[in-house]
Amino acid sequence: MKKYLSKALFKSKVFFELNRIKSYIHFPEKKPISGIWAITMVRNESGTLPVIIEHFLKQGISRILVVNHLSTDETVESMSYFGDFTQIAQYNHPSYEQRAVMTLAARYAAECGASWIIPFDADELWWPTSEKTIAGLLNACKDDKIPAPHYDFLPPDELLEKFSPESFFLHRNEPNPMPKTAFRAHPKAIVSMGNHWVHRPGTSGVGLVIAHYPYRSKNQLLKKAREGSVAINALQNSKELGSHWQQWSKMNDEEFDKFWKSLQSSSDVVQDPELRSLRTVNSMS
Repeated sequence: MKKYLSKALFKSKVFFELNRIKSYIHFPEKKPISGIWAITMVRNESGTLPVIIEHFLKQGISRILVVNHLSTDETVESMSYFGDFTQIAQYNHPSYEQRAVMTLAARYAAECGASWIIPFDADELWWPTSEKTIAGLLNACKDDKIPAPHYDFLPPDELLEKFSPESFFLHRNEPNPMPKTAFRAHPKAIVSMGNHWVHRPGTSGVGLVIAHYPYRSKNQLLKKAREGSVAINALQNSKELGSHWQQWSKMNDEEFDKFWKSLQSSSDVVQDPELRSLRTVNSMS
């Protein structure tokens, strides 16, 4: 009984969130597009998003849906190169309602005919561990969800003019505590905050892993933390969310420099310039 009530309260809360933001999010006109979709919510990611989209294109993804969250840089313009491969939605409220936004995006993709959905961030490269492409893996998959462990890559010593994954050689030996989850499209799927889990019926499998590039430069990280903190603070019941953004944004220059140097001198790392180690990890079940 208690478990049933807990599930009912959760769904009621999500229903409230979805209705609260519906008027602030605007999707393109629905057109039937089958295949694998990748969906994301971004703000000021013109430096990384084209690299991530190009990678997904090579991995056999059929469509990228980008929900633009009040970007002030050239995020939207940076996608024009990819033509019909990308679709742009607009989310025009300052609060970081990621769970609701990504849930609506996933349901939009399902209604358009998506077979699988990959909810990603603009600093992630998703890779298959047992096939040549993500499309090859998902099209042959018998399960409904694939939790993908994600490993943080540490910043290179030199200052990069633009984001290039080939310049990152070291990643942490252990994955982050929670995975990100790709899933078979479902009309009532709920994507969790952070894209870590999806609430939909079905079995879970393995076969995906994520190279995560959150630390690209000191200025980038501090700007991201400050913008993220503002968006999180605009969200109701935000106390437990975005703790890393909140922590970094409150550091003074000396504290932040010390934190950055600690990243560059981390010892629990793997040298993996060609991602051979990363792509042979045992995925989470």
